Amino acid sequence: MKKLLILLFLSSCLSFNQNKIQTLQSLPGFYISPKQNDSVNLYGLGAGYNLHSATKSALSNASSKLMTNISANTKMLAKSYNDNVSEQYREQINEKLEKITFNNYQISNSANFNNQIYVEIAIDRQNFIKQNSQKLNNLNQRFKNLSKNLEQKNIIDQYRNLTKIQRKINEARILNIILDSIKYRGINYQKNYQNYNSYQNSFDNLIEKMLFKIDLKSDKDITRIIRKGFSDQKIKITTRNSKSKNLILLKIEKEQISDKVYGSFIVKLRVNFSLINQGKILASNIIESSGSSVISRKEAKNSAILEIYKKIEEESIERVVGLIR
Repeated sequence: MKKLLILLFLSSCLSFNQNKIQTLQSLPGFYISPKQNDSVNLYGLGAGYNLHSATKSALSNASSKLMTNISANTKMLAKSYNDNVSEQYREQINEKLEKITFNNYQISNSANFNNQIYVEIAIDRQNFIKQNSQKLNNLNQRFKNLSKNLEQKNIIDQYRNLTKIQRKINEARILNIILDSIKYRGINYQKNYQNYNSYQNSFDNLIEKMLFKIDLKSDKDITRIIRKGFSDQKIKITTRNSKSKNLILLKIEKEQISDKVYGSFIVKLRVNFSLINQGKILASNIIESSGSSVISRKEAKNSAILEIYKKIEEESIERVVGLIR
């Protein structure tokens, strides 16, 4: 009985392996033995029930192969340029790669098998390099323009320019890693990384020396949520008087219109934020909000203030008070 069971098991395994071999032999050769990326093209394989889905799958495969290559090189590249690459940063690289749009690709092979279409796509390496190196060069030029004569600008304009760089600096770093990992030598990567570190240091130093103070005449309820917004962004705020040239006074002026409609209290707020440094208004912003309550006018005002707090969460404290545009 045991011998019979063993024979049946071996027979089923043999049958499964034969079917697998037969299936593999039936698939197109380009799919069984895929081409590796070379100096001319990047390649991808895909299968689907129509040409569109098969091509989409092949583009995803090309991206995955590129991701694998870059992931293997990330730590090495970081070490070369004295740059710290965390797990979170590697995830950002992968996210960026997943969104890569491959232009100028062509379907280099295709075949039908078992109601599916199998395709091989070839992506022109030089066009891919041209597309991404141009993006990187544009970013680097933008950073250069934003950082030009920075020390001659007032503290708010410095913050605005450095914040604009901060928003794009990771994208630039990732493009460097992508292009370096596919062995493109037309860019001075080390200089780029040094510049990015310099921009980062300038931003960190500015944040360290910036100091905000809310005018004591400002509405207490609005002041409370503004303080929380600054605290959440780790922006320093003080209640003390200071003669520091880096002190920014935030003046909050409020207009309030109250009404009662069909038994509900309605409060509309118009809040003007002004940022003052060394006696000059350097930036300002006006926001409007409204709230209602069947309980009291105070509750309606609280509802309007809550709407301002939601704006802070959605848009950032810097945008609400006019620090950035």
